[in-house]
Amino acid sequence: MVLIGRETTGKTLLVHDYFKPFTGDTSASVQYSEINNSTSARSDRAVAFLDHYLKSQRFISSMVIDELYENFLHSKVATNAIKQWSNTLEDIHNVNIFAMNHNASNKGINNLEEITKRVYYLSFESGWLPEDEQTIDYRILVNNVNNYLYKTVVYRLNQRLNNLSGEDESKLIKDYLSLTKEILSDLLAQYGLNHRLAPLLAKRYDYKQDQNKTIWRMLLAENNFKNVYFTAGDDQHFTVSKAIFNDLKSNLYQNNNETLDNYFNMLPREMGIGIVQNDIGMILDIDKFDQFIGEPLVRNYYQQAHKAEHQQDAVIALQESEAARRATEEAKHQEKYDQILAELAHHQTKKTGLFGRFFKCD
Repeated sequence: MVLIGRETTGKTLLVHDYFKPFTGDTSASVQYSEINNSTSARSDRAVAFLDHYLKSQRFISSMVIDELYENFLHSKVATNAIKQWSNTLEDIHNVNIFAMNHNASNKGINNLEEITKRVYYLSFESGWLPEDEQTIDYRILVNNVNNYLYKTVVYRLNQRLNNLSGEDESKLIKDYLSLTKEILSDLLAQYGLNHRLAPLLAKRYDYKQDQNKTIWRMLLAENNFKNVYFTAGDDQHFTVSKAIFNDLKSNLYQNNNETLDNYFNMLPREMGIGIVQNDIGMILDIDKFDQFIGEPLVRNYYQQAHKAEHQQDAVIALQESEAARRATEEAKHQEKYDQILAELAHHQTKKTGLFGRFFKCD
């Protein structure tokens, strides 16, 4: 697991004053330069140290490494080691936890699929609130951090794992944190706190997807929707032209076709956002895309772009409604008029029939 911060966000403070006491770890923080014996780009010694720890089979506190070297997760030695650990370590084993700065590396965070499915990224990119704005006094909070909750969760988790049911096994295959989430939710519910953390426990945080949302949002914002199009009569889909990448200030991809592929692949397939990708761009679902982004970004733009059209439609609808109202009223008047004529004709017929016989009137 990698805890990601931005310089003065309190990343080291979080690890040392909160995370380690929460897990019962009273040891001093370990710096990456200590396990690598240097701050150089070579990561052989650090990888060897971590490899020995992970395979030691000593069930001790997680190995927390602070100030991870900026390009560690990009080095071939480290990525190969991560793959090897992921593919060979079985059963309960030790865990490596790193803390690093997001903007330290000239390559950014390694978001390659083979890394993101093995490394759990947690982002802490917001700074600490000023003391006068904090709802809980920092010193009181630190003094009350203990490992009671951690020990209780671990104890109950061991009980579940030692008597694993078929249902629990299926849950673990789908999400290895499923049982932990259930146990933690039950504990929080006992103290009336589960409603505050329920949204966080409901799904696993995905740093890669979180970053992809930001990247897509910035792409449309910088382009100002110049290369976004709608098809007449279709209010469910929108087209993103490949030309949107012409002015993209980035050297991440080689050309527009590759950039198009990468941006299309950023959209989670299970959400059904991407309808089709072709040589000129891509067609996406408006509301599903907005659901992915977390705000009605494209829908608002659609409404704005079709504002005049909507106003015209509203005028036409009003005119049609008024015409229908008038037609209804005219029909009612005509019906009343016809009714009156029918009644007069009926009276006239009765008059002619009765008096004509006595007075011989036509």
